[in-house]
Amino acid sequence: MILKVSGKITFRDNSGTYFLSLSPFFSFQIETIQEYQIGSSVDLWLYMSAKEGEGRIDLKFFAFENHSYIEAFNLLINISGVGPKMAFNILKNISDAQLKQIVIKGDFKELKKIPGVGEKLAKRIVLELSRTFGSDENLMTKLSQKDLNRDQTEVLKTLLAMGFEQQDIIAIMNESPIDISKAELLKQVLVKLTANG
Repeated sequence: MILKVSGKITFRDNSGTYFLSLSPFFSFQIETIQEYQIGSSVDLWLYMSAKEGEGRIDLKFFAFENHSYIEAFNLLINISGVGPKMAFNILKNISDAQLKQIVIKGDFKELKKIPGVGEKLAKRIVLELSRTFGSDENLMTKLSQKDLNRDQTEVLKTLLAMGFEQQDIIAIMNESPIDISKAELLKQVLVKLTANG
């Protein structure tokens, strides 16, 4: 759930987590990429994450000053393998504008520099967000030619000849294990493509 709130920063603990007070009777912890002075009034976009655990529900709030950040955060959490913590981690390391440029250029290697983001996840983020941000028309070709092995390239050509979309094929291949045979890869990707379509 995304909320727009106004409140006051009342406390910061040793881990850098801030406490936001909305009234004298309601205060909670927030994770934020900005720095604040205690006592400052703020207008924030919040994403509330709820997680069940040991008979209770843990709520976590991720806060952003700019609407563009909460939009980027929301796009990231809708990608398989990217939860709220990872999305926040990404936006703590790069701005929403930098993320958009990385996607447009197809530069997944730049995303790999962020702690916790591996190659598969970086590729998946670039592929998924390229549908939203748009990208240069050669992005999928660059990813396939540069980063697919010989078997993956042959499977890609076969599935393209069958009329499937290149970005869908590559997105599924990036989720597949690397050490499987060409026939098994073709079977796995074909099953997922037909299930999605």
